[in-house]
Amino acid sequence: MKYGLWLVFVLGALVTGCVTGSTANGSALVHPMFPYAVTYEDEQKKSVLGEDWKLENYRRMDSPAAEPVQIERKEGYDTAYEFDFDDDDKGDAKQKLPFPDLVFIHRKTNARLEVSTILLDDKLGDKELRVLLNDIVESQSGTRSLFVGFGKGATAGLTKRFASRLLDSEDASLGDQKGLVATIERADVDQLQLNPKARWRRSRLFMMHAPFDFYAAQAFVESSKPTKFHKYGVLLLVEYTNTPEDFEAQYPEFLRLLNKTHTLSDTMLLGYLSEPLSHCTGHENQAELTVTVSELGAPSVKTAHGIDLICSSNAIGAYTFAATGSTRDANAKYDFTKPLKPEWLTQAGYKEERPAAAADEAKPTGDPAPPATAQPPEGDAQPSAAPSPSSANSPESGSSSKP
Repeated sequence: MKYGLWLVFVLGALVTGCVTGSTANGSALVHPMFPYAVTYEDEQKKSVLGEDWKLENYRRMDSPAAEPVQIERKEGYDTAYEFDFDDDDKGDAKQKLPFPDLVFIHRKTNARLEVSTILLDDKLGDKELRVLLNDIVESQSGTRSLFVGFGKGATAGLTKRFASRLLDSEDASLGDQKGLVATIERADVDQLQLNPKARWRRSRLFMMHAPFDFYAAQAFVESSKPTKFHKYGVLLLVEYTNTPEDFEAQYPEFLRLLNKTHTLSDTMLLGYLSEPLSHCTGHENQAELTVTVSELGAPSVKTAHGIDLICSSNAIGAYTFAATGSTRDANAKYDFTKPLKPEWLTQAGYKEERPAAAADEAKPTGDPAPPATAQPPEGDAQPSAAPSPSSANSPESGSSSKP
């Protein structure tokens, strides 16, 4: 590592301090480091999918009777990324990021839902989704371990081998972003070796290249050298996993979660902040803000009219905007006499074209015969791996870039 040549810092260390922490109050669960949100079904109880689904990687911070509920992220739901800025096979910086972002466990069945964001290095950042999907299906260590942490140690400590098969895949979209959705099955190879009728587990996986990136900053010791920003693409994944016999019955929950998921432009995020900013106005009904967004996505209030500067700075500073590697200004005008909640909170933005034949094929019809990949490996051969488990008060916003 060339620490004598540069100092390194990354977004999480500057904006959030750590991966764990309490969430800001609001109508949605907003990611601490990326501009996307999942809306609550019950804002007071901080419930996304209702009482039948437990948000496994968060816990309550307050008494059971308190409302609105305060929640915080549990420790251990994160992954470490090591950055090699000069491609010399030596790590130059490390950063922990949430992973998975959200984990929902059904209280009555084995159903599981996850939302994840994964950084992609230069080798994977421009890959087509179908290529990434094939890599996922063919890997031997589970759905995301091929990519998580840039794939470092993906097979370390691997004690189980999984066979996998791709049942179907189709184009899909989330908002105006194109994606891919696929159905995958997996089974334990050792169990299949003993019993060809061993149970398979099924996953439905949506994936897309997120419309935001992650930037790591390389600050040189020499003051004459400007800070260099390194961009990493982000893969957004939503996965539903269940046993075949319950898969179709609870499949609508997967669609419901996707329709609650929204990537946030500057305009959408500033519109979402209408409600907390309304408490910063005193007796004013109109306000105008100019927010400067740093190279790494950290916002700061540049100018404020009709609204308290300190209060609005605290409200804005609780969120991260899209990082672009350059600074920009985002402008917003507010009319607090209008409804404060933006329309996107209740809009469904997910679309997929799942042929009826695919759904019928996915229904269990008895014990499936094991495919070729499920046969015991010969010699050092390894089986393929499969998945583990506009607004009523939208501000008039605009942005301008500064080099």
